[in-house]
Amino acid sequence: MKLRIRFNASKRSSATYALLPWVRRVAIIALAIITFFVLPASAGFFDWPHSRRPSRSAHPRIVVPLPPTRPADLPAVQPPAQPPASATVPLSVAPQTTPQTKSAVPNAASPAVAPLPNQPPPTVSAPALAPAPTPTPGEAAVPPNASGPTCLAKLIEGGMRAEVAQTPAASNSACAIAAPVRLSAWVSGKGQTILFPDQPIVECEFALVLSDYTRVLIAPLGAASMGAAVTSIHTGPGFECRGRNHASGGKISAHGKGLAVDITSIEFANKRQVRIDHQNDADEIAFFHAVRRAACGWFSTVLGPGADAYHDDNLHLDIEMHGSSSSYRICQ
Repeated sequence: MKLRIRFNASKRSSATYALLPWVRRVAIIALAIITFFVLPASAGFFDWPHSRRPSRSAHPRIVVPLPPTRPADLPAVQPPAQPPASATVPLSVAPQTTPQTKSAVPNAASPAVAPLPNQPPPTVSAPALAPAPTPTPGEAAVPPNASGPTCLAKLIEGGMRAEVAQTPAASNSACAIAAPVRLSAWVSGKGQTILFPDQPIVECEFALVLSDYTRVLIAPLGAASMGAAVTSIHTGPGFECRGRNHASGGKISAHGKGLAVDITSIEFANKRQVRIDHQNDADEIAFFHAVRRAACGWFSTVLGPGADAYHDDNLHLDIEMHGSSSSYRICQ
């Protein structure tokens, strides 16, 4: 009896397992029918919240009124008849011009036209120029482009103590200075005074360059490198009527035009003296080389020891132009 019951139970369980695949298939088919046929018929099943569109009835229709009808065009105004080309117009009456009206209304009143004057206006004559003053006897006529007084004013304003001088007499007429000045000292804005014991006579334009060279380079460099203020600069006479390198019959030197000086030594407040031909220590050597090299920024010719035998004991500085180029420089 017990064996029979167990057999029937095992038989029923095997039959149930055989039906399970069919039950699953029927359930899948039923779910597919409900999903694709029954649910779409219901209200908005696939209308997800982010894709739903409001109905057209949610927004009221905006009615734009039509523009008013255009009024009828006014008749065009006929311009007045122009006179023929051969007709002459009297001088006393100006020709009629077509009036420009803001509104297109016929028979508009034309503006009044003033008649031309019968007589031409009087001719204004230019005022008579005063005659140029003539120099009195014994007074030299100053050319209009002379820069002597203006240059001297700039020189004094820059701190240089200078005065108008006369060019020393020379046997060669080629030796001349256009605006000669005599230099005695340079005074800084802080009261420092640098003397020129030789009181050189030079061209005023050259004196401006020498003054700037003293102010910008020699004075501050001397105080910084030598530990004392510069007190004097020995330059020689400046003007010398001679040929280059003292050659007779040769080209006139820049000294003959007042465009050069020869510095021989520089003295300081602590009694030290830097000579061009000899320096005592490293500070003097460094100061001299700096003064010599930087001079090429101001002067067109710089010649010192080693350049030639004529400049072994002096530093020659001039602003004479070499050839046709003002930028060409000789620095030796």
